[in-house]
Amino acid sequence: MAKPLNSDLVHRTRISTLDSIRGVEFDWKNGNGEAVGIVAQEVQSYMRRIVSEDEDGYLGVQYASLTPYLVEAVKEQRQIIEQQKQEHESELAQLQTKLQQQQNEINALKNQMAQMDQKIEQKLAELLNSIKTEQIASNSRQVMAAK
Repeated sequence: MAKPLNSDLVHRTRISTLDSIRGVEFDWKNGNGEAVGIVAQEVQSYMRRIVSEDEDGYLGVQYASLTPYLVEAVKEQRQIIEQQKQEHESELAQLQTKLQQQQNEINALKNQMAQMDQKIEQKLAELLNSIKTEQIASNSRQVMAAK
């Protein structure tokens, strides 16, 4: 059974913060072409330090300052992946052990069935011999009675 992840709230916040920020494609209103980026208003809600406001009140993101957040998010993901890997390896080992136990039980049952088959064959052979012996004796009595 998978255990719940024990994760620091700081790391959880970073992951959910990144989940809340959209990567977007856009056209500049001033006609300077197409670009890609993130929405400064969304970033500002979570990471005020990397958002600045110019003299006209427009927001801008300091993209280089976003890197530490991304690094920490990648570290957390790596930690989560490693923990899940260990859990899956543990579960796999348990399943392999259970499979081996079941295979052993199946083999034991097969052996019991083989022994029962031998006993049945033996009893059947004894019964057939008994019937043959009885038939021979009966035939002998009939022959003697007929004489």
